[in-house]
Amino acid sequence: MKSIIASAGALLLATTTDAQVTFQCSFATPTDGTTWCGMSHTNNWRIDTGGSTSSGSTGPNAGQAGGNDNYAYTEVSGSATHSPSVMATPRFTLTRQANLVFYYHMYGATTGNLRVQYCTGSSPSSGCTTLFYRAGQAHSSGSTPWTRASYTIPSTAHYVVFTSVRGSSFTGDISVDTISILQAGATRAPTSRAPTRTPTAAPTGPRLPWTCDFNSGPGPFMCSLSGTNRWRLNSGGGTSSYGTGPSRGQSGSSTDNYAYIEMSGGNRNPSYLTLPSFANNQLASGGTFSFYYHMYGAT
Repeated sequence: MKSIIASAGALLLATTTDAQVTFQCSFATPTDGTTWCGMSHTNNWRIDTGGSTSSGSTGPNAGQAGGNDNYAYTEVSGSATHSPSVMATPRFTLTRQANLVFYYHMYGATTGNLRVQYCTGSSPSSGCTTLFYRAGQAHSSGSTPWTRASYTIPSTAHYVVFTSVRGSSFTGDISVDTISILQAGATRAPTSRAPTRTPTAAPTGPRLPWTCDFNSGPGPFMCSLSGTNRWRLNSGGGTSSYGTGPSRGQSGSSTDNYAYIEMSGGNRNPSYLTLPSFANNQLASGGTFSFYYHMYGAT
């Protein structure tokens, strides 16, 4: 993928004021007599009431809102390698498609993986489709800011399920916070709130017009993009596999960077390349989005 460009002016985006919050949980305000918000949870899921987890060199220093903000995490110390822990929302009913937003933190040298699914069946284990999958350490320290994830779920969805799988050792606590499901039309999700502090302001992001050619900027993919699973940055020329991929980046230069998915040794799990959140209200009147792609390979 090459040269992602976003600018204001053409693509109409719905912005209404009648957003319906179907489900919200920041693990701080009791809605069911506990701080789980009615969510079911198995095995190693715990709630941290502020600060870091009980194990060293893993987990965030605080919840997504900072301070003594609660969050959910899997305490993997003492559990079996590759053991799954499942956390699921209570059953909900949608009248139209909705937006799922959550924050995650994955710091630790032996972090396993986190999978997020929506399920259309009669239970949180039936009719499930994967929206998000991330394996291994995603954050370099406990103080690294939480990462926001946002996905559209269909009107047929009844559950959202978070499955954390333990890695090889105790430095693999996986954390989730500020889960929101909003009916289509919502402009943004509610923010997490620490029990003794006011809500933090929504973060600002890059301003439009915004361009990414993968040649300069912050982060492993440049331009503040985040990539999961098998996304890689190629620093010029062909990919590492024979008989697939472009011979060079979109500009034609032998040193032109581009993003690609390295499939050698991989599986069929999806890989996501996510743009950063843009500064507030820049797309209220619409925008355009363009990119270049290359898909060569017999399989």
